[in-house]
Amino acid sequence: MSGIDTIVEENTDLSLKLNHQKPELENLFQLNLFRGRVSADDIAKKLGQFDYQITENERFVIMMIQIDDLGGREQSTKDIFLLAIEKLVSELVPSNHRFSPIVLNQNTQATILRLTPGMDRKQITSYCESIQKAAKQYLKIKVSFGISNLYTNLTESKLAVANAEEALRFRINLGQESIIFFDEIASHLDEKSVIKYPKEAEQELLDSMRSEELSVVHANFAKVFDLIVKENHNPLTIKNAILRLMNSIIQLGQFLGADYDVLQNSQNIYLEVLNKNNLIEIKELMLHGLINPIVEMIQNVTDREMKNLSDKMLVLIHKQYDQDISLESLADQLHYNSNYLSSVFKKEVGLNFADYLQNYRLTIAKEYLVNTEMLIKEISERLKYNNPQNFIRFFKKKVGVTPGEYRRQNKK
Repeated sequence: MSGIDTIVEENTDLSLKLNHQKPELENLFQLNLFRGRVSADDIAKKLGQFDYQITENERFVIMMIQIDDLGGREQSTKDIFLLAIEKLVSELVPSNHRFSPIVLNQNTQATILRLTPGMDRKQITSYCESIQKAAKQYLKIKVSFGISNLYTNLTESKLAVANAEEALRFRINLGQESIIFFDEIASHLDEKSVIKYPKEAEQELLDSMRSEELSVVHANFAKVFDLIVKENHNPLTIKNAILRLMNSIIQLGQFLGADYDVLQNSQNIYLEVLNKNNLIEIKELMLHGLINPIVEMIQNVTDREMKNLSDKMLVLIHKQYDQDISLESLADQLHYNSNYLSSVFKKEVGLNFADYLQNYRLTIAKEYLVNTEMLIKEISERLKYNNPQNFIRFFKKKVGVTPGEYRRQNKK
């Protein structure tokens, strides 16, 4: 009897643990469903485990929610508000009209809506509007909705998620607090909606931002911006191409070490552009709020890096002057392109690498001649001349006298 009691207690304990973990297991099931990782047989089995009774005539849609505006709060709080939205969905959409809402990723919350007989688009819109109103009233945030196409088999959930995400992208053209049904925008997803993007012009702009004058940068920006407007005829593709250009510019700033203030401002400019439809205003905003600060930052960073790099080259020259040192060997040690090192050295030091090395070796030769008893042949070998005569000719050309005469004149 004692053994039976123990088994009963263990089973009860296990049952309680499973019930406690049931929401987490269902959350994992839906994530796998959205990623197309659950077979039809497993779906039927899991639905039974999570107490979902699906009828033959039932249809589904994915309702995806994205936060438009956090009400001035830090972006780091977004995950908290996505959980709060999940709670609103649970409270405002009856349980028989949905699966459990889940946070899909760091930007969106997703719910499978169950379209039982009598539930139509008007009812879906009503749910969305209720959630929008509650989010604005209680959470002080603004949200938009992307609604997928209708589907009857849950194995199609992955495609439905993609459709809901595509619907949300049209928020760029419609503004904040939008409710967008995929089937309403599907007709726009044709060749006219394919973004035409001037990659070569963009590369010219990014290259000029690294090292050119601001006037050249402005000219290249005007060129790429005007090409975007000229080659795209759909307002949505224009906006998407502009945002793509902004991403490239911001990534360049990040790669080259933009400080926190510049990056934070870039994020604010991005959101402003997202909500503007006047192309002239967008162009001016990007130029003065994004490009100019990043170019200024890049130039400051580049100046510091070039000086630091030329200093490193000088240290290596002074250490390795008596070795077979070359621009290529320095490039290998410093992990830079030799052509780039050559331009940096010339700009910072005022001499090209070869001339500086010869002059430095000449300085060392003078010290050897005055302070040591080394033979001229030994000095020439130490300083990597092919033969003593080349060394003597170079020395006389630079100093005006031969090494031997220089030693006699300056020997202490």
